[in-house]
Amino acid sequence: MKRKGVRRLERGCTWNPRTGVAHFCVYLKRSQKKKQLTFVSDNEQKVRDRFHAFRRLWKRTETNGKIPTLRAFYDGYFKTITAGLRPATIRGYRHALEGRLLPEFGQMRLDQITSGTVIMYGKRLLEEGLSPATINAYVNTLKAIVSKAVDWEILDESPFRRPIRALKTTLPKNELSDEERERFLAAFDDRAAFDDYLKSVMPRGAAREKVGRTRGARSFGGKRRIGAGIRPGSEAAAEYFVRYRWLKPYFLCLFTTGLRREDARLLRWSEVNLQTNTIELTTRKKEVDVVLPIARALRQELLACRKRPLISEFVFTDEEGQPFCIKRIQRCFAIAKTIARIAHPFRIHDARHTLASLLVSSGASLTTTARMLGHSDVRSTLRYARADKVAAAEEARGIVDAKFSF
Repeated sequence: MKRKGVRRLERGCTWNPRTGVAHFCVYLKRSQKKKQLTFVSDNEQKVRDRFHAFRRLWKRTETNGKIPTLRAFYDGYFKTITAGLRPATIRGYRHALEGRLLPEFGQMRLDQITSGTVIMYGKRLLEEGLSPATINAYVNTLKAIVSKAVDWEILDESPFRRPIRALKTTLPKNELSDEERERFLAAFDDRAAFDDYLKSVMPRGAAREKVGRTRGARSFGGKRRIGAGIRPGSEAAAEYFVRYRWLKPYFLCLFTTGLRREDARLLRWSEVNLQTNTIELTTRKKEVDVVLPIARALRQELLACRKRPLISEFVFTDEEGQPFCIKRIQRCFAIAKTIARIAHPFRIHDARHTLASLLVSSGASLTTTARMLGHSDVRSTLRYARADKVAAAEEARGIVDAKFSF
């Protein structure tokens, strides 16, 4: 029965403003006991603060010595925590934990890893020269681990009672210009530049360095050179160029659709409709359904892929009808990047960023760009708004120049 004038401030905390009587009741799950306290105060905030302190005291007293350390929790639960996650995410978690977090927090109980401890740790890493993005990744991994401990009732509440704000990061601007993009794609058709590349990275030399004693015409004790390189203009170079050229449709797809590396690598013909010139698939990372247009240049390459003497469900395949392996993609990407003389940082994933910047700078809305990229939240697309700002600035400058020309 509710007593007259009594207010319930929180679960387990009641207070009567008229009489000032406050009553606390905390239930301890493990011991199945209740701890109660009654006192008088005329200030609501003081009642709340006293209740929080009372609850923390008994929760800590009950669980003291029973909460595992971060190392014990990692050893016992890591496989369960990462079940169903992508292999790349699991590798990232393991790298952060084994490389940084366990050496720092491994011997601490989970409830001892507080917000202040983590914030000071981040500042120390910043002083060591680590980038803010890397530090944020480490902190997010730690927060995810502790969150699982709370979900599974290993911890009664999160030890992070104060917000841990992410460090401000500077997003990389690795997108290609129109000229650089054209040079990159043209590199797959330039046989002369490919031969020049072979000449620069595969110099010919003697089969054996004649170092040491010799006996007659033969060399002993010398260091043998294995693989003297492919001679430019040879049949081996021609075959290597054909294998390299097979990757052009794949990279053209990245630039014109904005697909992620794996989504394009494992693209199936059942997801390609050459009659409507669209690609319809569910992205692997976010599991978002997207419908992407097929540009004219990509359509021509896809038709050429259709004519290859291979039977495969995949669009971009090697000579045996299997999806390109990642190593081959990376190797051909490095060759094209060198031939195209792209000196600034540029990753395979930046082809996706290049398309996004192109769309925004050409007048496409952030909503349209987000749908193309498969972003579930348009805020993820805001990083490309700088291209829109540049286009707006150029447009404004043209108007001002026209009005103030002397």
